[in-house]
Amino acid sequence: MSIKSILTVFGGNDHELNALDSALALGHICRGLVRILHVAAPPVLSDFSGLGIYGALAYPDAATIEALDEAEAALAARAGGLARTACTRMGAVLHPDGSEMVMGQFQATFRLVTGDLRTHVAEQAAFADLVVTGYDNRPDGDLDVILAGLFEGGRPVLALPREPAAALPATGFARTVAFAWDGSLASSRALREAVPHMLHAQTVYVIHAGGGDAASDDARRDLMTYLRCHCIAATYVGVDPGRAGVAETLLAEARRVKADVLAMGAYGHGHISEMLLGGVTDHVLKHADLPLLLVH
Repeated sequence: MSIKSILTVFGGNDHELNALDSALALGHICRGLVRILHVAAPPVLSDFSGLGIYGALAYPDAATIEALDEAEAALAARAGGLARTACTRMGAVLHPDGSEMVMGQFQATFRLVTGDLRTHVAEQAAFADLVVTGYDNRPDGDLDVILAGLFEGGRPVLALPREPAAALPATGFARTVAFAWDGSLASSRALREAVPHMLHAQTVYVIHAGGGDAASDDARRDLMTYLRCHCIAATYVGVDPGRAGVAETLLAEARRVKADVLAMGAYGHGHISEMLLGGVTDHVLKHADLPLLLVH
């Protein structure tokens, strides 16, 4: 799967700048389109009862900024300014939103919309090969963009944690990819979506932490043969998670091999189940100190 259309959700916050730069770096090397999306809270209007209601009006960009509440307008203007600066630095042609794109050219657009974040991300993810976002990996951090991209949008998500500030190499693609394999359907889907990233990597590790069919000789051989079909030479690493657990073992192995990104299937049992039962994806998201390529 080639990567030609990249959606990056940019709120205008400092901790999201790494994700913006990574999206543009990927767009540069793939000669693709980077669509920068800023979702602002809609302006509060007064109804006849005097109560505040959310406006659901569709405005042109300039009019949208004028209609926003002061704090939202300032953040939207900052996001737009930072996006323009980043595009200039990375050599991207920044087209007006909605204009016709030039095929084969590294280019970008900036779209300002108001309304529900998850709804807009899901709608725009339909036209993306990859969603790139920074996220807050603190215990109470917001995962809405990641969840919308994975569940409603059905797209792979490249997520860059806030603390410590994680970034990909300047080339956009990881030099070293760690891929978590467990034989599940989510893992199989992640394998396919990780191929473009593995092809650009210098080193690839397949990490299997725990039992199951993925540990069998046949499964291991078939997995490595699949990668060789795509001209990917990988090193298979089987580890026993022991008392540390699968999630922490995956992170520890990714750190040990100095991976630039950890690719994995996400929420194999659903988001709510993982939250309630303490799933692998949820733990990795909250404790990761490197970018994650997630596929549901």
